Amino acid sequence: MKSEIANFLRETLKLRLSEEKTTITNARTQEALFLGTQLTIGKGKAQKIVLTTNQTGKRFKRRSTGWETQMYVPLPKLIQRLKEKGICTAEGKPIDKKGWPILDTEQIIAL
Repeated sequence: MKSEIANFLRETLKLRLSEEKTTITNARTQEALFLGTQLTIGKGKAQKIVLTTNQTGKRFKRRSTGWETQMYVPLPKLIQRLKEKGICTAEGKPIDKKGWPILDTEQIIAL
């Protein structure tokens, strides 16, 4: 299955699949790491009724399967990376960058 997906991505979408980083998991039982976030499928077993708002602001009830995709950021890992780059403290508090306000947006992003 992985080779078929890799072939589709390469031939149709002109994308390359990283063999080292790509794993196939069962979405209902395992979490997957994707672009620095943990993806999981909701653990609900029965349908539930949820209150939703449509584009016009009208609220209505709808059935939900409980199996929606959920995305979580592993905060300790993110804070550690930002701390290593001097962006924040170990507690996640931002560190003031006094010289940065005069820089262009591109320069700040590069830093």
